[in-house]
Amino acid sequence: MMIDIQGIRALVGRPLTEQEQRHIAWINGWDREARESFTGLIKAAYWNGAKEGGETVKASVSGMTEQDIKQFAEALAIRYKQVVDADLASKIACINDPTPENASREAEAFAQYRFYSGMLDIIPIEIRRVFNDAYNDLSGYEVVG
Repeated sequence: MMIDIQGIRALVGRPLTEQEQRHIAWINGWDREARESFTGLIKAAYWNGAKEGGETVKASVSGMTEQDIKQFAEALAIRYKQVVDADLASKIACINDPTPENASREAEAFAQYRFYSGMLDIIPIEIRRVFNDAYNDLSGYEVVG
């Protein structure tokens, strides 16, 4: 899994400096196990800090109407299906034509898939239920979670 610069940018809420982008590119040059270990430490630090700080890591639906929840969950299901489909297509392309470009596309697609899969763990159950129903309608199979 490569570290996705655009995903990091979205998480920190600001553009990354040139130095930060160079550091991410440097880390992306590490072997897969080292990258996963590094990103795992960052995620663990985030979750532990949120827990110790008493923050609520899970999102809340307070202030959302049933219609808001439905629209959000359905849009999320559509995007998640696109991400899952892109991940599958990139895997097939890499198997059929194992070029460095296809391997890079596969790594990027898998990073997006992992991001969205991880996000499903933090959405409120009220949204997750509607998401699961919408995703099942789109894909013909059930999401566990």
